[in-house]
Amino acid sequence: MLGKMPREADDLARHFKHLRNAPFTAPAGFRITEILNGAFGIHVMTDAPPHRVVVEFSAEKAAFVRARVWHPTQTFEELPDQRVRLTFSCGSLIPVVSWVLEWGPHARAIEPPQLVAEIVGELEAARRAYA
Repeated sequence: MLGKMPREADDLARHFKHLRNAPFTAPAGFRITEILNGAFGIHVMTDAPPHRVVVEFSAEKAAFVRARVWHPTQTFEELPDQRVRLTFSCGSLIPVVSWVLEWGPHARAIEPPQLVAEIVGELEAARRAYA
């Protein structure tokens, strides 16, 4: 049985071999950065207006946050105590929720209210898991 592929698998292998040898040309005007949406990965965009996201970071992590391009629309604002506020616009809050949570106590979502509510909900659910 080893070494012999079923007919469907053999057909599939030929198909993929053909694809590997086929040239790929990106469409004119194609920009991968528009698909990747910065540090937040590929997410399906909708016709809804983008979300204005505001996140504040602790002084301990501020230099690291400032040193990176997280999103093409980002701006920084220096805050008291050497904290930093990052603002950007994005089409999907899904990747932003987990991104903010990854920072633990060093990040605090300020807006939009939907983002804050989702993060608080995740934190409360995690806390219940330890009750």
